[in-house]
Amino acid sequence: MGKWIEFKEDDPAPGKARKTKLWHIVSKARGNIIGEIRWYPGWHRYALHPNPNTVWDEVCMREISDFCAARTAEQKGTGAPEARAARNWLNDLIQLYETPEAVCAWLSASHPQLNNCSAINVVLGTKHGSEDVARIVDQLASGAFI
Repeated sequence: MGKWIEFKEDDPAPGKARKTKLWHIVSKARGNIIGEIRWYPGWHRYALHPNPNTVWDEVCMREISDFCAARTAEQKGTGAPEARAARNWLNDLIQLYETPEAVCAWLSASHPQLNNCSAINVVLGTKHGSEDVARIVDQLASGAFI
């Protein structure tokens, strides 16, 4: 809980599980929601999504930054060690090949059992086909494709 703001975790609707968490940022002075902290897949971390026409001072931004860093560390610490290793391996590949598309091309060429759509899902971590992504990441981690 911060000086001017508080973070309230949003519960998903019944039957709608989330892969990552979502928090509302609530103004202590007025009690209204002024933004959200949610997972930003392009950066592989939690990030601030401010509501329009909101103003943030240095104290709030520091509190939000610390909150995001702590939640990101928690999120990245979840999952089986093998799956984390596979995700780290994929992130290293993205840095090496510079674009997710280049990694997808390499994955598809070097591992024919992965079709391009599966490779794209694995690299980009899209929510479409998330079970397929988890299965492929686990198989990559176990060395099934390597």
